[in-house]
Amino acid sequence: MGEELVHKFEAARGDLLLLWTAKRRLLLAAQSRFPKSHPLFKSILKLCHNDATCQIRQLCDVSICNCADIYGDDLFRNRVVDGVRIPAATYFFYGISNLLPEESVKSVKVDRAKQFSASDIALFEEVYRLGRKFIDTVSTLPLLPTTDFARNDRRFEQAFAHARAQVENASPLYASYLRLQERVPPAIAGDIVAYSEATPVQLRSLKCR
Repeated sequence: MGEELVHKFEAARGDLLLLWTAKRRLLLAAQSRFPKSHPLFKSILKLCHNDATCQIRQLCDVSICNCADIYGDDLFRNRVVDGVRIPAATYFFYGISNLLPEESVKSVKVDRAKQFSASDIALFEEVYRLGRKFIDTVSTLPLLPTTDFARNDRRFEQAFAHARAQVENASPLYASYLRLQERVPPAIAGDIVAYSEATPVQLRSLKCR
């Protein structure tokens, strides 16, 4: 029971780290495409800073601390997760930002086209997918404050719905992607959008899939 319980928290931590990495990349992409005053940049910023998943991370901390109170701190002390030693339960979901890849806006080509490219669209959708995966994993944690969790789950969906509308208004390519999704699976729609902007080398890669 103890190891199975810890694995649930390890899975949530791993999903959170993937999400944080994708959110950082999305924010950098938005910074390279839009001025800070642009409504779409503001929507992306809301997805990447102090958003619903940040609040859900706090609920993960509540959950693991409640479990430590019941089952003992030793269950979580000095765990090695993904090569990182975690000294106690309270460190499971904090300090993760220090593990993210070092990237800056200087590493991203600045092109203030005020619309997303195919790769930006793929990243935007990836952040949603990873956010959804993190939330679904957290839903299995024990002793979770369920009312707060459900409220932040709704906030996550609402924030993305608002951002999608902003991206669609600013990027005809994304509007086409959404229309394609109504007719073909999302993966195929993504390939079609990527194909529209692909270089010759990338085209050969797409054809080999």
